[in-house]
Amino acid sequence: MENLTVNYEQIEQELQELRNHFSSADLVLRDLQDIQIEFEHIAEIYKKLKEDVKKYESEFSRFNLESNGLIKLFQQSQERFEQHFTKLRDANQIKLDGLKSQLLEYQNSLSIHNSDIQVLQSSMRLVEKSCHDIDQQTSATQQACRDLKKQIIIMRYALIFLVVFLLLLVAWVGRN
Repeated sequence: MENLTVNYEQIEQELQELRNHFSSADLVLRDLQDIQIEFEHIAEIYKKLKEDVKKYESEFSRFNLESNGLIKLFQQSQERFEQHFTKLRDANQIKLDGLKSQLLEYQNSLSIHNSDIQVLQSSMRLVEKSCHDIDQQTSATQQACRDLKKQIIIMRYALIFLVVFLLLLVAWVGRN
């Protein structure tokens, strides 16, 4: 019986070991089951991510096409703007050059007119001086004319007196 007791203890010890192993295996199985659930959850997330990536790839492709179109449109607009700006700048430069040329012509013309004005002013001063001289000469001439008229009147009276005197003298001599 002792043998049986030993066997029984040995069986019980083995049974305890099996229970411990079973307990450990049960824990491992539960962990594996949790891991499997997590993998299934990860698989769902991966599936959703894959769908989202496909969705975003198509949106990115569409956005890329749209942005390429917008970039081309912007480049065309910029080229038209630069062409228009260049034309305006060139036209303004031509106008500015024309205005500068015209201003130089006006300055040259003004210089010529200024010298003409100076010559005219000098001539006017000479004319004014000549007029003043003429006025003085006219005044002197008028005074001389008045003096001559007075002398002519005096000479006329003297002539009349002389003629009358001569007539009287002739009449007196003719009587005597």
